[in-house]
Amino acid sequence: YFKPNVAPKDYKGKISKYVGATGVSPRLMTPNVPESIWAVIACRYNVEKTGAIFWEWILDHPEIPVIIGEGFKTSLSGISASYPTASINGCHGGSISIKEDDGKSQGHQLIPDLKVLAEGGRTIYLALDRDISGKTKQTVQKATRILAGLLAEQGCEVYSIKWDANSYKGLDDFIAGAGVDAFKLAIENATNITPLPKTEKQKLPPPLDVADVVSERLF
Repeated sequence: YFKPNVAPKDYKGKISKYVGATGVSPRLMTPNVPESIWAVIACRYNVEKTGAIFWEWILDHPEIPVIIGEGFKTSLSGISASYPTASINGCHGGSISIKEDDGKSQGHQLIPDLKVLAEGGRTIYLALDRDISGKTKQTVQKATRILAGLLAEQGCEVYSIKWDANSYKGLDDFIAGAGVDAFKLAIENATNITPLPKTEKQKLPPPLDVADVVSERLF
């Protein structure tokens, strides 16, 4: 998965901004983390730094939140700001569609890497691209809902990090343009988007019941 200097076109004639191997399952992108940044992260979450590989240490400590961005540069930016940040390949890159033999969809499941990271009820912050185009925005919102639901099934608390979509599209753009302090504030103000379990979802009362309640309160 990389961004070529000269973007090729696919079989439909559409320019491919990013290129990856075909027939390969999506992977979670986890950049190497320098010792100095690792030490800052360990101090921030008051967890002793042990072992030799940062992401193995993260797996051993589900109490440490992880940010999931979109595209490898976002994970590098988040790590540079001293926050554990991995990334997926596009807004759909965190899940796989499950299909029957006849090709009909049976829903989605987390990619294996992300499922392992989610174990233990970890808090996950989603920081997917903030597109302003209506169609693209709807696509990202739908992908976010699917991903949040799958993570919640693993016991995760899921939050969405937001920033000004008119000024910055990706997390890397936001951190570079607005600065690390603005990024920290966005994390603090992140919206909890953890879906309720199906058994806890409240059903709306029948229309007549609603009308009765409104009538009692207004008249």
